[in-house]
Amino acid sequence: MLGSEMAIPHLRQLANRSLALSCVALLTGLGFAQNANPPGSMQPSFSEPHAGQRQKPADVRDREVRDLKWGMYLCWSFCCFSGKQWTPNVQDISLFSATRCDTDQWARTALEAGMGYICFLTKHHDGFCLWDTDTSERKVTRTKLGLDVLARLRKSCDKYGIRLALYYSESEWRWPGAREGQGYYNGINPADKRAQIKELLTRYGPIEFMWFDNAVNDGGLDHKATAEWVKALQPNCLVGFSSGQAAGEMQIGEDGRPGPMDHHAVVCPYMDNNPFDRWDPNYKGYLLAEILQPIIAEPSPMWFYDPSAGDTCRSAEDLYATYLGAVKHGNLFDLGVSPDRQGGLQDIEVRTLQQVGKLIRNPRPRPFSLSTLKPVKASSVWRPEYDADKAVDNDDTSSWTAAPGATNGWLEVDLGREENVGAAEIRERFSFPCYPIKRFTIEYRSGADWNVAAKGTTIGIEKTIAFPPVRARYMRLNICNADPINNLLVIEEFRLWPPGHPEIRLPVSGRPGVTIAVSGEWAGRPEMVKEHVNDGDFDTIWGGPENSRSGWVQIDLGEEHEISGALLDEGNFFRIFKFEVQARVNGAWKRLAGGSTIGRNKRLTFKPIRARVFRAVLKESTDVPVLSEFQLIERK
Repeated sequence: MLGSEMAIPHLRQLANRSLALSCVALLTGLGFAQNANPPGSMQPSFSEPHAGQRQKPADVRDREVRDLKWGMYLCWSFCCFSGKQWTPNVQDISLFSATRCDTDQWARTALEAGMGYICFLTKHHDGFCLWDTDTSERKVTRTKLGLDVLARLRKSCDKYGIRLALYYSESEWRWPGAREGQGYYNGINPADKRAQIKELLTRYGPIEFMWFDNAVNDGGLDHKATAEWVKALQPNCLVGFSSGQAAGEMQIGEDGRPGPMDHHAVVCPYMDNNPFDRWDPNYKGYLLAEILQPIIAEPSPMWFYDPSAGDTCRSAEDLYATYLGAVKHGNLFDLGVSPDRQGGLQDIEVRTLQQVGKLIRNPRPRPFSLSTLKPVKASSVWRPEYDADKAVDNDDTSSWTAAPGATNGWLEVDLGREENVGAAEIRERFSFPCYPIKRFTIEYRSGADWNVAAKGTTIGIEKTIAFPPVRARYMRLNICNADPINNLLVIEEFRLWPPGHPEIRLPVSGRPGVTIAVSGEWAGRPEMVKEHVNDGDFDTIWGGPENSRSGWVQIDLGEEHEISGALLDEGNFFRIFKFEVQARVNGAWKRLAGGSTIGRNKRLTFKPIRARVFRAVLKESTDVPVLSEFQLIERK
């Protein structure tokens, strides 16, 4: 986040999560004697270390936290108002200008998503505290909001039966010795660190775990001493550190992926590739592995609200697949979500999380593709449990992984007989930075020769490519160039489909009968014509007229379709810094999504709309506007 600037149980019946029952289960079960507060009071829940908490055996706490399965990793601070993922040099805390916050919405959405807990950011590296601390005036109660947000969230979590965990930056740029805006340089203030942790663990009720961010080091109190201090205050609170000295019970996997805890290169990618980390392979104290991913992951991970992301987030299907993988391996899955500048979650994120909750409660088996369970071989394999078969097993929680160090590779599938193939679906494991694969082709074999059916650049979490149908028995995914994290090249699924299969989200804009119109073309430049913007080839481009700084691309589908997403790709030009996707409804243009930068493989999801004509409006560009692809995705 957190470490770099670039850088659930099944839903219980609401009746079983009533305030009375949740208080009994939460407080009595954990051994807390909650102080009685008047209605509406934001006073702390308890005030003394331990507060009657009885220490439970390690295996019991492991099971209790593991059974929470997944939760909302909620980040709200200066960064939401600066538009940056790190925000140094803040002298005036009025930058945090919110006048309200809807903690009930946060907790209610977590409940609807089937989440077991919320992990709340209490303080980021800038030192701004989201609780009413006695250690600093850089706190939320000194802003316009004038509210102890953590205390309000505690009440909302109790109301909806959601457990509470806390994120805390171990050091901060305001402490002596720190380098403002830089990571891994230690600001020293162990007294304040101890005092702040004590406030958090003695004022706000039972805390499931503390997620310590070591991105600016440990504040002068090492991890062993930090963990001991937490246990002295709340013996049943688990402890995890994002990097640095091994300690605590939780193996933290920022930007990690589901997997066995001992496969640290998968679950905790920073353990091997960060020169500041001091990973100890002999440390045996971990009970479980936590993985942390953001709900907005493209074109790069976003932990804090940024309006440039537009109306977009990862799909419910992808989040559900990651959830299943975490459950399969016994991981705890934290999903990074951020309120906006008015303290509310965005509508697209709420809808997506509600959809994930529905999938958890009512799982739907995935249909078999042409390639499912067919013989497959690969260029190389990392370990037996990551062999080529895992890419065609119809299981989004398993994966093929090439041998360490591979920057290219291939998967070859034998369909058993000649089949008509018109689309490929590829899932690339979430990684940081997003995403390792830079160029690939989908190929089919005719005789002894391999021919290209489709090609592209980045894949991202999931990509479906439609191409002119080919008839073949042998198909392969050929990864031509990749820059994988931790030297591991990972593909979860390679699915092949017949043309127009109803179960997948194919780009309808590439089908017969579709016509393309543009605001203009660069005269005399045949390599930049309108046909290139929807040909499925990410190496070709359309460009507007010479000297233009705005433009539009329009797709007429020929008939109405229900569209729920779009893909935009700007090639390698990165010129556009304001755009919208629109649909023509009753003769008027309706905004569906928008944002600032497009870059590579910009995926947008929006509320499904039935229309025939859509357009991408490139409102502002630093040079001639260019698009490699504009594709529309039909609702499943």
